[in-house]
Amino acid sequence: MRIHILAISVLLVLQVAIAGCALVNADPPMMGTVENGVYTHPKGRFSCPVNASLPGLDGELRIVDARRIVKTEYIPLRQRAPGDPKNNRVVSDETVPANTVRFDYASGAVVEFTSGLRRHTEENVLQSGMSGGLSWRFDRREIAREPGRMMTGILLVPWHDENDSYMGTNIAERYRLGEGPDPTLWIHSNIVISQRVHTVTAKLPIGMFLAPGSDHRDLRANRDSLGSRLGLHDKLFTAAENWLATCQFAGEDQ
Repeated sequence: MRIHILAISVLLVLQVAIAGCALVNADPPMMGTVENGVYTHPKGRFSCPVNASLPGLDGELRIVDARRIVKTEYIPLRQRAPGDPKNNRVVSDETVPANTVRFDYASGAVVEFTSGLRRHTEENVLQSGMSGGLSWRFDRREIAREPGRMMTGILLVPWHDENDSYMGTNIAERYRLGEGPDPTLWIHSNIVISQRVHTVTAKLPIGMFLAPGSDHRDLRANRDSLGSRLGLHDKLFTAAENWLATCQFAGEDQ
């Protein structure tokens, strides 16, 4: 009987611990506001309509714009109750605006907004993220904007060359077999207004742009298919321009 009671006690402690971890790891409540379909950052850094003419940016939406900062301290053994397994206590639990605001749509599309002070030249900031790394850039264009300047690029992410290898393993082949995240088409915009930089990246599932039955893991075929559709590029650039023109971005640190 004693062993049975002990087992039940252990299970209860584990359940409480698991529930506590889930609570800490859960996304905190949204700190910004959505009124008349327009989201406004809690510190006023930007406001933007939550729906856009870009594919997938409509319908059911979840917004993550806050993060929790939980600080703990160690509990000395002499201060614990007999049998208490906890060795630390929470001394502060604060919710603050996140560095990146994320719009998650039911379609699988994601939009990420980040804002920060400009520490490099306008040209360097505008070109940031437009090439290199694990991406294939189809095109980039500077789009007229008032106030400030905006550069937008269309990229396939990720991208692996056929000859890329790591420790004797062909990366492109492993990707075709299912390793790594599903490919997405990024509409990536850098906006410079005075001393503030805003980056808006719409990450759209590649299946929205491919013919039914296409192999989404064949990056070369996807690149060739999407790269030849210049009309699609024009439509995406125009849609991004029209959407972001309706957004308000701060020019000074808030």
